[in-house]
Amino acid sequence: MEQEKKTGNVESVTLEQVPMEERKSWADVAMIQAGIMICVPSLMLGGILAESMPMSQAIWSGVIGYAVIVALMIFCGIMGSDLGVPTCVVASGVFGKQGSSKLISALFMISMIGWFAVQNGVCGSAFSNLIEASTGVKIPIPVSTVVWGIIMLVTAVYGINALDKLNKIAIPALVIVTVIGCVVAIQRFGTGNLSMTIEDPAMSFADGVVLTISFMATGALNAPDFTRYQRTRKDTVLSSAIGVMPAGMAMLILGAVMTRIAQQYDISLVFSNIGLPFLGMVVLILATWTTNTTNAYSAGLNAVMVFNLKESGRSMATVILGAVGTVLAAVGVAGNFEGFLTLLGNAIRKCIISEDEISDDASSTLRDIRRKKNQAADRIHTELNKLLNSPSTRTYLQDYVITTRQGRFCLPVKAEYKSAMPGMVHDQSATGSTLFIEPASVVKLNNDIRELELKEQAEIEVILADLS
Repeated sequence: MEQEKKTGNVESVTLEQVPMEERKSWADVAMIQAGIMICVPSLMLGGILAESMPMSQAIWSGVIGYAVIVALMIFCGIMGSDLGVPTCVVASGVFGKQGSSKLISALFMISMIGWFAVQNGVCGSAFSNLIEASTGVKIPIPVSTVVWGIIMLVTAVYGINALDKLNKIAIPALVIVTVIGCVVAIQRFGTGNLSMTIEDPAMSFADGVVLTISFMATGALNAPDFTRYQRTRKDTVLSSAIGVMPAGMAMLILGAVMTRIAQQYDISLVFSNIGLPFLGMVVLILATWTTNTTNAYSAGLNAVMVFNLKESGRSMATVILGAVGTVLAAVGVAGNFEGFLTLLGNAIRKCIISEDEISDDASSTLRDIRRKKNQAADRIHTELNKLLNSPSTRTYLQDYVITTRQGRFCLPVKAEYKSAMPGMVHDQSATGSTLFIEPASVVKLNNDIRELELKEQAEIEVILADLS
């Protein structure tokens, strides 16, 4: 206790057992767990599932996946609360101190600071783009990345008490702001696309479950870093179940719904598109802050084990590792770590997802092509949504949805209004009352997607040739 007072409010207990008088209520730890779940990758997970399978399957695969994660988190977390020590010390009981420090802790340290760099880069990029879209002011992405890296690091350095305070403020604020934004988004875009049929599902139900588990596996294994502050096993069960499942599923469903109705999983960008950029900025900042701070915090804990540092060395190790992660994010290197980081969380990630699908991580070229395809598709949906929401155009439409015909994004137009909607007719309904027209304003973008699809296929052939 005296050591903690001397260091101010900076957490001083690192690898030693947390004294019982310093442990916290299950609600405090649940807020930290919820903060980890509320992040842009959780939204992205919902978006991926919603684009790849029917809505009901997307949600249920997420439910089962998160149930597995909660069970794993409870199992690992109970070891942390029983022993009062973090993951790296728990692992030493299985692998021995040298095995834990030189292998397990090193992998966790690299994984956590790697994800810190990746998410810091995402935050910096999104923040700069959001500022430019809402104000016209261009802030270099590396500058935004460094600024937010420093802010997140300060919280991580102070430790569990700072995380506790941050989440008590951030979680309620995120809930309020997100509810407001979702109501406005639904009023703006409607709910027609929620029931959209996926004609050719890109992912099976089992694939969705596995994907959900893989997104959160590393976080589950790191549960003792936070549950060591729980007094009882009951507290650990409550904090894990109540902190993870509701927050994780809320983000997954939100990402899925936004992807369907607004063609964009990132709620911060949806807010910007509907004229609420400030709310979008608040969500982006708080969601990344609550999650990424825990990445740096866990990295610092593992660094003490890896480098055999003193108990008081965690804060300095966190600063150094966080600085490395921030620099990697600022210079654009962090994005290249994503395949390796997913490998650590998944145990193994194959290039070939199934016999019909190649992973984005198979090559940087393939990832770049698919990223450009997604960007082009986003621009098309933005343009088509403008037409859908235009009072004059709505008169011409048979239904207020975006559909595809012959691989081209189209709108269902009443046959009698064909001349009022300039563009290319790609199909018609069985009765002939509806024409599926590709508006002239998106023809070039659809052409761009087609060119990228040809490049994608060529790159896949190169990858398969290399593998064989």
